[in-house]
Amino acid sequence: MQIQTRHSGIQRVLILTLIANIAVAAAKLVIGLLTHSLAMVADGVHSSLDATSNIIGLVSNALAARPADEDHPYGHRRFETLASLIIGGALLVTGWEIIQGSIGRLSGEGVPEIGPMNFVVMIATIGINLAVTVYERAAGKRLKSELLLADAEHTRSDILVSLTVLASLVAVALGWRWMDAAAAIVVVGLIAIVAWRIMRRAADILVDRAALNPADVAGVVQSVAGIEQVARVRSRGPDDDVQVDLDVRIAGPTTAQHSDAIAREVRHRLRDQFEGLTDIQINFVPVKNSPHDLALQVRAEAD
Repeated sequence: MQIQTRHSGIQRVLILTLIANIAVAAAKLVIGLLTHSLAMVADGVHSSLDATSNIIGLVSNALAARPADEDHPYGHRRFETLASLIIGGALLVTGWEIIQGSIGRLSGEGVPEIGPMNFVVMIATIGINLAVTVYERAAGKRLKSELLLADAEHTRSDILVSLTVLASLVAVALGWRWMDAAAAIVVVGLIAIVAWRIMRRAADILVDRAALNPADVAGVVQSVAGIEQVARVRSRGPDDDVQVDLDVRIAGPTTAQHSDAIAREVRHRLRDQFEGLTDIQINFVPVKNSPHDLALQVRAEAD
């Protein structure tokens, strides 16, 4: 998939998600204010944070699409990873907001005037968020974008938050106010797990954790004729932008032309075996004490 096509696809998904989040936030805020439902107003504010995350995603994706330059010789791809880290942090902030709200509920603060419209809006917005989650996750997998996958997780957490608000409305209607706080604590635990997964995945990329198993890479490289040993394998980057550095040992008489042929074969086999490889650097280390190869010696003399 071409880089520009990929980033254009991500932009379209983010714009559609942004429109949906704005509609959801507006509906919750309007009905919450009209019915004096603090829970719905808080949920509306939370949904507006989702729109902010989409805007961050649009800006970061535009930056990530820029080609490499002198200041960023490896490209701008990690701006997208940085954005997903910010989304993970936003999830933790959301969890803290819910904890504060549950404490307020336990102390008896704020009793909304529940009406049919509250339930209609909450159920409708839950349905919209569910559709957005499915759509964004599918697009994230198709476009191999951790930004879209992270935002899909965020949107899924919104469904849990909305279910908590819906449960609180039912609890208040039935007189069981403690149910709101209990449901909020459960949701905070789920949000914390989601936030940890997103932030761990982004952090692994930013700290250059190995993207590929060195043994698997070495096994493929070792099968190429002319390579005596794979001395070192390093890899880094997200799934769709993996960079690999190799140190391989070859016979001392190997010529530059022969080395180039070996390098082309190594890159060909690695790209057939692993997806998302964008850069493969190969450093050849000559082995001076290797067994004498007459054919190799003749080829070197001929070159």
